[in-house]
Amino acid sequence: MKKYLSLIDEAYLKQQPDSLSLAYVSDNYWDEMGINETAFEILKRLDGVHTFETLTDELSQHFNEEETKAAAIISEFIESLEEKALLKSHDERQEAPVDIRGSREYFVPDSMVLELTHNCPLRCKHCYANAGIGSSMDIDKLMPLLEELTALGTNYFQLTGGEPFAYPYIEDVIDFLLAKKIKFSITTSGFYWNRRMERIIDKLVGKKVSIQVSLDGLAENHNKIRCDERAYDNAIRFIKEIIARKISTSVATCLVQQDIEEIEELCGFLRDLGVYQYRLGLITDMGRAEDNHISSQINHEEYAHIMKRLKEKYQTKDFYIGRIEEFEDVECQTNKNCGAGYRLYNLTPKLTFSPCTIFKLNIGNLNTENLESIFTRNTRLFSGMTPPSKSVCGSCELLESCNSCFAEGFSSRHKVERCHWHEDEYKNICAKA
Repeated sequence: MKKYLSLIDEAYLKQQPDSLSLAYVSDNYWDEMGINETAFEILKRLDGVHTFETLTDELSQHFNEEETKAAAIISEFIESLEEKALLKSHDERQEAPVDIRGSREYFVPDSMVLELTHNCPLRCKHCYANAGIGSSMDIDKLMPLLEELTALGTNYFQLTGGEPFAYPYIEDVIDFLLAKKIKFSITTSGFYWNRRMERIIDKLVGKKVSIQVSLDGLAENHNKIRCDERAYDNAIRFIKEIIARKISTSVATCLVQQDIEEIEELCGFLRDLGVYQYRLGLITDMGRAEDNHISSQINHEEYAHIMKRLKEKYQTKDFYIGRIEEFEDVECQTNKNCGAGYRLYNLTPKLTFSPCTIFKLNIGNLNTENLESIFTRNTRLFSGMTPPSKSVCGSCELLESCNSCFAEGFSSRHKVERCHWHEDEYKNICAKA
C-alpha cells in the first residue's frame, strides 16, 4: 500500500536570504538544523498529499535528474527523518500543508533582546542604559509582537532591562515563551528575592532557560559599583537559589578597577558555588559609564591575558570562562559579520530597534512602522556590512578595541581624526540602503 508522507505537527521550514533550516521540537523545545535546497524541496512536499512515488516523479523533473538517482536521494533523506522521528505516514491522503516561515527577501531575526523596562532598584555607576526610573514596554503591544515574531521563526529571546524582574508583566512574557516552547535567557542583577520571585523561578525548573547574574567583584567593590550595600548579598542569595533548582546559571563581570587577585578569588568562588559559566567584559563608553567617566582602564592585550590566566587556572568541563559578548545559546554569527541589525536585534521599552544591546542606533520604531519594513531596510543595511577590520581601518590606533564590532566602531568614530570604517564602509552602505 502506498503511504502518504507528512512532517510531524511541531515542525516548520524557515527561509533566510542566505540559508534554509528545518525547525522542530526536540526535548520539548524548538531546535533548528540547516538544510540545503534539495532537502527544502523534499520537505515542503511532505504535506500528506505526496507519496514516495509522487515525490520522486516531481523532484526528478524539478531538478532534471534521473528517477533512479532522485529516488535514492529521497529515500536516504526520508530515512534520516524517520530516525529523528520527524516523519509521519498515513494510509489515506491527508491535507497537512507544510508551515514555511521567514523570507528569501529579508532576514527574520534568529534572536531578540528585549529591554523590558529601564526601571531598576540599583543605580550602577557603569550602566549603559542609565537604568533607574524609566519606561517599560506596553504589555498590550508586546504580546502581539511576540506572537508575530515567533510565527515568523524567531526562536530565541533574551529578557533584560534595566532589571527585567522589575517589569510588572515579566511573568506573562515567561508564560508565553514556555507555552510556545521557545528558548530564552534572563539577564538580572539578582537583587530581588521574594514570594513573587520564588513563584516565577520555580516555573523555570527543568526548562531550557539560562539566567545570567551581574556581579562586579567581591562584596566591597560590587556594592560600591552598584551603589547599594545590599547588592552583593542579594545577588549571592539569588545565585544560590537558582543553582539549588538546577537552573543553568552564569555570572558576568564588567572589568572596572578590580585587581586580578579579586577577579581570581571571585572566579574560584563561583566555580565552587556551581555556576556553569563566568563571563568577563570591558565597559562600553555609553550611558552612565560615559557620564561618570568610568572605563575598564586596561587594553585588549591585558584583557586577553586575564582571560587566558583564568581559563588555565579555573576552567573545567563543567565551568566555562568566556567573554561577556559570547552567546552560546544561539547561533547568530555569519561569515560576514556578527549578525547585529538583521539576525540579531535589540528592542527598547519604547519599542525602538537597535542593532544590539550596546549599539544604540535607532533602526526602526514599531509605533510607526511594521516588522517587514524594518527587517527589509536593515537587511539591506547590515547584512553586507564589513565590521571594523584591518582591511577597512588599516593601522588605526583604535583597531584593537573596535575590531569586528559595529558598536565599538560607531561609538569610537569621533575619537580619531578620520574613522575609515565610518566614512568608507558605514556611510557608503547607508547611502545604498
